[in-house]
Amino acid sequence: MFLRLKLEEQRASLESLEPEQRETWLRLLDEDPRKGRRDLAKSMRRRQERLESLEARCRMLQDFDADMAQGRLLAGVDEVGRGPLAGPVTAAAVILPPNFQAPGLDDSKRLSAEAREHWDQLIREQALAWAIADLPAESVDDVGIRECVFRVMRTALDDLEPAAQVVLVDGRDIPPGMQNAKAVIDGDAQSLSVAAASVIAKVHRDAIMRDYDSKYPGYDFAGNKGYGSASHLQALREKGPCPLHRRSFLGRIFADSEEVARRSR
Repeated sequence: MFLRLKLEEQRASLESLEPEQRETWLRLLDEDPRKGRRDLAKSMRRRQERLESLEARCRMLQDFDADMAQGRLLAGVDEVGRGPLAGPVTAAAVILPPNFQAPGLDDSKRLSAEAREHWDQLIREQALAWAIADLPAESVDDVGIRECVFRVMRTALDDLEPAAQVVLVDGRDIPPGMQNAKAVIDGDAQSLSVAAASVIAKVHRDAIMRDYDSKYPGYDFAGNKGYGSASHLQALREKGPCPLHRRSFLGRIFADSEEVARRSR
């Protein structure tokens, strides 16, 4: 009966089965003289292998967090917007529930925009706590990017309810005054909680930059998110900086501070 089904009916039938049940039917398709059926078997196996790989990576990230938490509430903290020429610097802190099911959740830089939006919604709905903090370009110019990163990380962490008992911070440095914290190099690729923080921070900041694109047209903030793309640099040379730009970063574009001031008028 199965072999007489149409191709899409076979696909639907196979998708309804558990992997161990599916393999028997896939072997039948392996021997089918019709290429479409053989290709279906191959694609179903590739899909299952991909899912198993994602599940294995998720377990690795979960195990890392569990080892660090030792039964305590653990928060992952990450920032986005350290390097752009324009826009805020943003940090997020996230406490995930135990055994959060997230095969495919990863460092935000490894995910498509669509995947980030999917995980952002799920994290906000299911996290035990999450918080986001921003500081504008003026603050970057006033106190420097390093201090701004520390401030937004501390603010996001302080806004969590319930409070975290253990903190994993992406990067090499722990912000001064942050208690029970550990810096993890490439933390968003090692910790599920830090990966979650990286996702919601990026989705939040990207949305801000899309909104600014209409307020300050011509710089393509919706596309470049404030980073120094070729079109962004060209717009800076032609238009000069807007209020969203970090003047302290523009030495890469303009020769000196007087030129920055002149082009800002």
